[in-house]
Order: sequence, then structure tokens, then C-alpha cells
Amino acid sequence: MWIHDAHAESDLPPADLWARYVDVSRWTEWDPSLRRAALAGDFVVGAHGRLEALHGPPTAFTLTHVAAPARFDSRAVLPHVRVPLVRLDFEHRLTPTTTGKTHIMHRVCIGGPLGWLAARLLGPVLAADADRAVRTLATTTAPELSRA
Repeated sequence: MWIHDAHAESDLPPADLWARYVDVSRWTEWDPSLRRAALAGDFVVGAHGRLEALHGPPTAFTLTHVAAPARFDSRAVLPHVRVPLVRLDFEHRLTPTTTGKTHIMHRVCIGGPLGWLAARLLGPVLAADADRAVRTLATTTAPELSRA
């Protein structure tokens, strides 16, 4: 399995950053790799969504773990692949630090029978995207959170 962890620290508390996670239609504001994101229904385990990346086809995802305001995980399904030969799992963690900041960690995992090939093809792009997303999320300011 291929894994990449992206880390950053934010001055905002986990609850404020969590508000960014649950507002899926606004993920594009902190994840520059996305053109569009949507979730059908509430931000709960089993909810299905759709992402449109700037550099790839639309991709379906499912929330696989939700523990507000600390963690959520999702699994993406590659389009046009009926057999699950590649798994793309994304983990998102918000952890308060002893200095009053919040540690943000996004993990990208590529697995499955053809995960090794997907890691070679997609790994560098997904790693760079995760690094940019956590840096952008970390620099989010409180007034941006309330913008409609």
C-alpha cells in the first residue's frame, strides 16, 4: 500500500476547521486541486459524494468514518472501473496541540491489486495536492468560515 501524509498547523480550533470539512460544496476553497465537490445528504458515514478534480475525471466517494470535530475518512472510486482493483482512501485529522494550535493531517492511501500501478501514476499528483490542501486549510481565517 502506498501512503502519503500531509501536515500543517492552524491557529483555528478544530471546530472551526471542521466547519470547512462538512461544507463539502466549498472544499474548492481550501483544496486547489478541486473544480467542484458535492455530497448527497448529511455529513455522516455512508453518505455519497462526487468530486471533480482539475486534472482528472469526476470521481465518486463515500464517507467511511466521521467523528466530529476530529476525524473523517472517505473512499474514492475510480470512474469506469467496475472491479475494485484500486482503492483510494483519504483520512483527515484535526488534533489540538499543547500550544493552542490545531495540527491538520491528511493521509492519502492507494491500495488494491493494482494499487502499485496507481501509486506510480497518481501518487506524486495526489501527494502534491494533499500538501497544498493542508497548507491552504491551515491559513484559513475565521471570517472566511462565516462567508456565505
